Amino acid sequence: KEAVGRQYRLEFGFRSTPGETSQVRTRGYERESLMLTGDMSLIVVRYTVIYRISDLYTYIFEVKDQQETIRDVVQAVMRQLVGDYSMREVLTNFAPLQQKAHKEIQRTLQDVVPTGVEITEVAIKDPDVPPGAKEAFDRFNQTEPDVNAKLNEAKGLQEKAVGEAGESADIAIGRAKKQREEIVRNAQGEALA
Repeated sequence: KEAVGRQYRLEFGFRSTPGETSQVRTRGYERESLMLTGDMSLIVVRYTVIYRISDLYTYIFEVKDQQETIRDVVQAVMRQLVGDYSMREVLTNFAPLQQKAHKEIQRTLQDVVPTGVEITEVAIKDPDVPPGAKEAFDRFNQTEPDVNAKLNEAKGLQEKAVGEAGESADIAIGRAKKQREEIVRNAQGEALA
C-alpha cells in the first residue's frame, strides 16, 4: 500500500527533522555531498529531490528497494552533471545545473531505469568548498583581484610597448623609403648624364 498522491523527499549531504527546518544534520553525510567538478576541484553540493509515484505497478513490482534505487540513480546523475561544470559555475550560478539535473534525473528514472516515479523538484542548497580547503579558497579569492589587476596592468604596458615599437618601425621604414627614393633618383640622374 503506497500513497500515490504523496510527495517523497530525498536529502543528499544532510538530513533534516520533519517539521523543523532549522534542525539540519550534516555529520555522517559528507560523502554524499562531496563531488568533483569539471575543473578537477572538490566541492560540497547538498541537495534535495522531491518525487511522487506516477506508476504504482512499476514502483512496487519492478523496482527492488525503491528508495535506495532512486537515491543511487539521483546521486549518479548529479555527480555526472557537477563534473560538467567548473567550481566557480557551481558556486555562483547553480540554477542551470539545478534545471538540468531535474530534467536528466527524470529522464534517467523514466527511460534508463524505469522506477515509476516523477521528479517534482530538485533543489541545490548553497554549494561550498570542503571545510579542509575553505581557508585556501578564501585566501585565493582575496588575492585573485590583485592578480587580475596586475595582469591587466601588464597587458596595458605590453600594448603600449608594442604600439611604440610599431611607431618606431613605421618611422624607420619611412626614412628607409625616402633614402631609397633619393638613391634611385641620384642613380637615374647620373645615368642620364
